[in-house]
Amino acid sequence: MSDFFLKIYRFLAQRQPLMWGLLALFSVLCVIGALRLDFVEDISSFLPNSKENERINYAYSHLGGDNKIVVNISPTDTAGEPDLELLCSAADLLAERLEADTAALVKSVLYSVDDSQIAEVTDFVVENMPYFLTEEDYARMDTMLTPEHIRQQLANDKQLLASPIPVMRDIIQRDPLFFSSRILQTLQTFRVDDRYRIEEGHIFDKDGKEALVVVTSSHPLSETLRNGELLKLLDQSCQEVGQEMGGKVRIHSFGASQVSLTNSRQIKRDSFTALALASLLILALLIYYYRNARSIVLIFVSTLFGGLFALGVIALCKSTVSLIAIGVASIILGIAINYPIHFLSHFKRTDDKEQIIRDIVTPLLIGNITTVGAFLSLLFISSPAMKDLGLFSALLLVGTILFVLIFLPHLMGDRFKGSNRELAFKRIAETRPENIRGIFWIVLALTIVFAIFSKRTSFDTNMHHINYMTESQTKLLSSMHASAGLNDTVNVYLVTEGENWDEALNERQRIAPLLDSLQKAGSFNSYSDVTSLICSTDEQKRRIEK
Repeated sequence: MSDFFLKIYRFLAQRQPLMWGLLALFSVLCVIGALRLDFVEDISSFLPNSKENERINYAYSHLGGDNKIVVNISPTDTAGEPDLELLCSAADLLAERLEADTAALVKSVLYSVDDSQIAEVTDFVVENMPYFLTEEDYARMDTMLTPEHIRQQLANDKQLLASPIPVMRDIIQRDPLFFSSRILQTLQTFRVDDRYRIEEGHIFDKDGKEALVVVTSSHPLSETLRNGELLKLLDQSCQEVGQEMGGKVRIHSFGASQVSLTNSRQIKRDSFTALALASLLILALLIYYYRNARSIVLIFVSTLFGGLFALGVIALCKSTVSLIAIGVASIILGIAINYPIHFLSHFKRTDDKEQIIRDIVTPLLIGNITTVGAFLSLLFISSPAMKDLGLFSALLLVGTILFVLIFLPHLMGDRFKGSNRELAFKRIAETRPENIRGIFWIVLALTIVFAIFSKRTSFDTNMHHINYMTESQTKLLSSMHASAGLNDTVNVYLVTEGENWDEALNERQRIAPLLDSLQKAGSFNSYSDVTSLICSTDEQKRRIEK
């Protein structure tokens, strides 16, 4: 390999215009490739992405909860009963501003429930009652068709007809004996317990102290850039509504998109901070050691070329790359910068560049191959972001070493100009541990001690801790869970699949006995089931015949 790179050096040394042309060409191509990449900021890309996980993520994303933001509107004066009219007015004003969104950031805003919507649902259920009746309903109806029960029910109907609720009057006219009562009660199971209530046509928490506005984003959770624009619009709207209401209401919001955006920003901020600190420390050390501006600039140019080379090659393989992974990978600057330092350290002692190439090619390539191989092993992990991290890191090191072995010798002058001082810790580096008596027994003893204490180490298995949340977000989430009674609640979603609706519904009906047995065994408290209202075509035909 030394002879190979020596031939390249000699060839380009006699053709300097060609060398500069190749360097410019490679740099331009890498920049073009980097500009073609789409950088995504999805924190969830660090999670495994196997086929099984893809199915789970697909199902969960279609449950509709990950792109929703809940806005809580409460009075600033907590003494006495809350002013419902004030809270309703604030909810109306906020919804009006959000619905006027012109950038198509908001998909929908839910803040009120119209009586006509409830009437439409109940009318549909009553009109299509045969599709919803089960064997248990027919057995119950037999007990209802007695003279005594009919007289009692008609008496109850007479009282209900005098009620101010129009929905009840419509149900009585269509179904005076309330055969549909069980079906209408089934609709209640799709409420999330008793966490919400309706006051004056608006949605409130279960205590009636906070008005709720649910904002649904037009974009999935992974598009943090667009969701960031939505959150900016939401914050601005909340501030304006608070000012227009004379500071009488307090408005705060929480949603998965906010946590995702916080994660993305924090990781980028931490990566930039780590990279900046590493660069400053390395720069300070290089200035102390070399005292040569040209050498220092070429060291950073080498790593910059390596980064561009990595992005350019990645652009040939894929169109998107995790920006978070790129930020994390930038921490390996300390590894990449070793390659030009090796060359410059030799150049500091001798002007013979061919001899330098003979001396450094073998150790550099061996170190590069092992390190690149370690990063490429990340390609076997099912996490997309970890694959991006491994690929970018490996290509960064490859690009840097190619620049050092091919182009850097031609960019240095004929003679090193700078300080010839040695580093103060050179004596430590030259220490030979094998000459220290008893070093083996010390290392062995420490290994045993560390092995004993390592058993006390435990690993965090809570996947919720992968998210970073600010202190205010953590408090708000805890408050929302406490008010909704969710601190000890775990939701599990059961999904059945099929090529079409009928297959999926038939599969659900097939496992119905299993769910019933699990509930009887106390495995869970309650569940909501879509097949209690929606059934397959075959089941619909059977119910119509019944």
